[in-house]
Amino acid sequence: MFDKNSMRENGNIYLKSLVAGLVVCLLLMLLFSIIMSLTPISEKWIAYYSLAIIAIACLVSGMVAGYYKKRRGILNGIIHAVVLMFVLFWIYYFAVEDIAITNMVNLRHLVCIICGAIGGMVGVNAK
Repeated sequence: MFDKNSMRENGNIYLKSLVAGLVVCLLLMLLFSIIMSLTPISEKWIAYYSLAIIAIACLVSGMVAGYYKKRRGILNGIIHAVVLMFVLFWIYYFAVEDIAITNMVNLRHLVCIICGAIGGMVGVNAK
């Protein structure tokens, strides 16, 4: 029923998707940090900037998943976006001890899931 090669291939796809999303997130966070330190951008918008960065990372993760799986782009994009958000949550949890669950977190989940689904659709249709 389950082939070892297909299970290994799916694991590799999850790993590629996760690494791509984390690398994009890290690079965009570093770029944003540099921009914040060199310009007088208001700090009250940081939550929205981080939402955009995580959404772009989920989009890239979904695109990588869709590109390699070549089917069920929306579902695979959502699954890979959820995995990426879960990993980012645990990284944030260990980095910052005080986590407050607010409406922004719920909005972040919804936006990231939608971006992951869109990324999966784009990845499936990419040549």
